[in-house]
Amino acid sequence: MSKSYELYKIRDDIKALLRIVDEHFDPETGEIDDIGQEAYDKLHDLYSKEFELFEEVLKERVNKKATIKTITETIRELTERKRQLEQALLALDRLILGSLEQFGGKYKGKLFSAYIKRTPAVTEVNIEELPDEIDGKPLKRIRIEPNKEAILKLWKQGKPVIGAKVEEKESIIIRLK
Repeated sequence: MSKSYELYKIRDDIKALLRIVDEHFDPETGEIDDIGQEAYDKLHDLYSKEFELFEEVLKERVNKKATIKTITETIRELTERKRQLEQALLALDRLILGSLEQFGGKYKGKLFSAYIKRTPAVTEVNIEELPDEIDGKPLKRIRIEPNKEAILKLWKQGKPVIGAKVEEKESIIIRLK
């Protein structure tokens, strides 16, 4: 059973015991009967367990956050390494292409054969001059995206925006001692 599940269960148990204490407490006399007293005594133990579990859940969260940070840093490092390898590959391709041109565009060796393959690629487009379509084929894509910054600004000014839902997100700040 996970620590967070145990914490939820303890919180439910505490709520149930508080209801029992409340039901067995006489507000006029300030007295509590035996059933209410027994529930009240159990509350102390549950509060102690809740505190211990809360500490463990906080520790688990901090560990998960640290793992995420490590993974993020590893991804950044691998992305940079990939970029460097791609640049080295392009440099090798330019070198090989120059050599292949010397061989007439083809090479047959003991381990490898290589040839120059030419394929068309769109390398530059002036979007203003480009027609919307030719022969019924669209040449432009239109992407409509919401301007979330403007929506949030209007919401902060108290102006509702139909079609947009704004929710306040909660975050947890944990500082290690």
